Amino acid sequence: MLKKMIHNPYTRLLSNPKYCLYFISRIISRLGDVAYKIGISWYALSVTGSAVALGNTLFFTYLPQFIFGFFSGYVADRFDRKKVMVVSDVIRGLLVLALILTMLLTNLKSMTVIYIISFLLASIRVFFSPASMAFIPQIVPKNQLVTAGAINSVSMDLVDILGNALAGLMIGLLGMTSAFVFDSFSFFMGAFLVALIGQKATDKLEVSQESFSPKAVFLDIKEGIHYVFKDHFIRAFLILLLFSNISYGIMYTLPAILVQNVLQMSAKAYGYIETSLALGMFIGVFLIGLVSLKKVGKLFIYGLFTSGLVLLAMASSTHYLIYLVLFFAFGLCDALTVPIYGYLQSYIQDDIKGRAFATIDCVIMLALPVIMLLIGHLVEWFGPSLLIGVSGLVLIGSGLMGWWMTAFREAEL
Repeated sequence: MLKKMIHNPYTRLLSNPKYCLYFISRIISRLGDVAYKIGISWYALSVTGSAVALGNTLFFTYLPQFIFGFFSGYVADRFDRKKVMVVSDVIRGLLVLALILTMLLTNLKSMTVIYIISFLLASIRVFFSPASMAFIPQIVPKNQLVTAGAINSVSMDLVDILGNALAGLMIGLLGMTSAFVFDSFSFFMGAFLVALIGQKATDKLEVSQESFSPKAVFLDIKEGIHYVFKDHFIRAFLILLLFSNISYGIMYTLPAILVQNVLQMSAKAYGYIETSLALGMFIGVFLIGLVSLKKVGKLFIYGLFTSGLVLLAMASSTHYLIYLVLFFAFGLCDALTVPIYGYLQSYIQDDIKGRAFATIDCVIMLALPVIMLLIGHLVEWFGPSLLIGVSGLVLIGSGLMGWWMTAFREAEL
């Protein structure tokens, strides 16, 4: 029994002290992100009573990807990724701290400050994300990258389950500010833990003065874009994500609007819906891991199909308990799309990972800022049920498209 545990891929990975520090830092930071998401969504709706304000907040959250996205990939490939992560977390902690002080000192009722802070936080995250993704191969052996992707996904889903419920309770018991206090703390703690990760000199990536010239930066960014679009599998993946993310963007925004404006329930009810969604995702990823499914392309396509069918069922409901069940089912089906990301980690060559992931992020989120800007108006014009139904049809259509893309459909671990 002990021998089996020692040779278990998860046990071997978690026995890596560098990965453990990284893993714990991400769990703490994710808890803070969940608290902030619940807090800021509820605050926007509470202050304005309008879904438009929430949509505007999310617009400023996604906009920086297009302004800084490609350059952030260059930074991740040419600078010390560990330092980028630490500095990013410290700056974000200070920004949330500034928001807390503003709320306490001015009894903040204007959304302008929220928009500015959301934009700045998202701008820093644009640099953090590709550095974090590209940092994993520096601390994890190549044969454990897929395992690292799986355990990251499962643990983040578990954190979402606990975090959404706790955030709703925290706001209900301690007030809105408590969520932001915890988020600020999580950034500082995340930076501290990542700073403790030891690196060999050969692991560190430094930039020379010459390679930081405008021409060199442009050529590096161009190389990342060219790499992504010349590959048949990645190109097909981007097309599917570009369309399916329209639906996912809507669905991950609607819960707060449904709970407050349609069901007229509390922040705790919102937290429970988010928990139901995360629980479905967690169980789905866990079950996939048990059966070791290899055909990640087909699995992704099945995830799109089944998620779309769940949304069509959800479009005809107005009852809270049914929403809980269907959001759980949506998370369960969405879990089928997760293994493809572990495949992507090992598929992309290491020296271009940062630029490749940044390019992918820019393309797949192409439609999201517009969706976020319009969603409040769309809800007021058409109602949430119609939007949910249309989102379901888009996912089913994306699944059909994916089935016709042989390079993607046949992707296998």
